[in-house]
Amino acid sequence: AGYKLRHYGQYSFLHFKNGRLEEKRVAKSTQGIHYTLMPEPDGVYVPDIRSFDRIMARLEKSRVIYVGEEHTDYGCHLLQLRIIQALFQADPNLAIGMEMFPRSSRKALDGYINGTIKSEREFLRKSHYFSVWGYDYRLYRPIIGYARLHKIPIIGLNLDKKIVSQIFRRGNMDGLSEKQLKAIAPERNLDIPGYRQRLARVFSAHDLTGFSKKHFGGFIQAQSIWDETMAQTIADYLIAHPGRKMVVIAGTGHVYKDSAIPPRVARRLPVPVRQSVVAGIGFGDNGLVTGRQLDYLMQTMNISLKPAAKIGVFLQVEKNKNKPGTTMVRVVKISPHGKAGQAGLKENDIIQSIDGQRIQTVSDLKIELLDKAPGDVVTLKVLRKNMLLPDEELELKVELSSMSQAFMMPPNHPK
Repeated sequence: AGYKLRHYGQYSFLHFKNGRLEEKRVAKSTQGIHYTLMPEPDGVYVPDIRSFDRIMARLEKSRVIYVGEEHTDYGCHLLQLRIIQALFQADPNLAIGMEMFPRSSRKALDGYINGTIKSEREFLRKSHYFSVWGYDYRLYRPIIGYARLHKIPIIGLNLDKKIVSQIFRRGNMDGLSEKQLKAIAPERNLDIPGYRQRLARVFSAHDLTGFSKKHFGGFIQAQSIWDETMAQTIADYLIAHPGRKMVVIAGTGHVYKDSAIPPRVARRLPVPVRQSVVAGIGFGDNGLVTGRQLDYLMQTMNISLKPAAKIGVFLQVEKNKNKPGTTMVRVVKISPHGKAGQAGLKENDIIQSIDGQRIQTVSDLKIELLDKAPGDVVTLKVLRKNMLLPDEELELKVELSSMSQAFMMPPNHPK
């Protein structure tokens, strides 16, 4: 009887008479597993394409203009620069909000824009750029340089990375100090339609080595705090500076008008303001989805920066026991894809200077390599500690390399 019950379960209609099965049928159904074998392409009605000037004329009417980016796409950053230039020329009462800097970088940003911080090297050190963001600074250099030239305020929008990382790992705010808690936007909304679903796709698409589905809650918490804090910073600035507009530069996923920063800014402002969202054309999803997320898709240049120059080493920052309160940079591994090993650099060497500039942090090293090119030769002064023999101070000449992304495995390495 059990077998027959299981067998009959495959039919949608059974007719019994006097205990005998008279008829059985399987009804046709539209249900089942559906696969998209070939997605339908999107398109645009060509006469609807608008010139840059026409788009700018519309953006000029907005109080907040978001220009999304893929962080490593130089074409996106040139589009951001061009939009900033056009908006500033139309109305110089402009500020730039940047995801790349935390609010704690405000003093360094203000100092660099108003000229009290004289050099780019000093600005990068005081803003802690390479530890708070880390992407190639050359991507943002034209934007920051234009802002400095024209005294356009730059506002750091986000939280310190340590806070966000801790929330992600723990899944909550337990363990944060009172000072850290005060830095977080007090009001958060995780229930904006589509927000969790979109972040679920992002989470599953990322290679989060060492993390599993159980960390998704922490990911949601961290992302919402990131978005809400940026929204709070934008709203606070707009309220305090009623005569200014703001261009917001952030990853495209943070600027979607349906579920990211824009509705969170709107919620915090006492009166509605016009907001517009722009992104490079490569971010189009499909017509319906993109229409909910963005106002304008714009063509970006297919252009890349020249390869960054690398020494080809893995580094570790340690406390300097001989000079309390300072740090030193130790070589922990030599990459086989660079030329540091050929130059005589060894594991456990301490890099003291490069071309005469003292090195105490990895950021110091990155700053000195910023304008170098593959093939350039630098002079490293290193301290080599020996077990039985006296310690040595050596000067080594190292030819810098251009290393492919495949060999730059851990974040921030090789340098």
